[in-house]
Amino acid sequence: MGSFGGVGTQKVIPVVLFLALVVVLVMTFITLSIPEFPGALASSILIVTLIIYGAATLLKA
Repeated sequence: MGSFGGVGTQKVIPVVLFLALVVVLVMTFITLSIPEFPGALASSILIVTLIIYGAATLLKA
């Protein structure tokens, strides 16, 4: 995995998910380029994914 290693990769995944969430929210509610329901659905899925990922990470520690 290059210079990241196993632990670094685990820290990058939540950042990528969070940035995707922010992009979806901006495209939905500010630029209005994504319809409101699919945008809200995608952001809800991303939030739940982050919560599950965080809980799994805490339980693993």
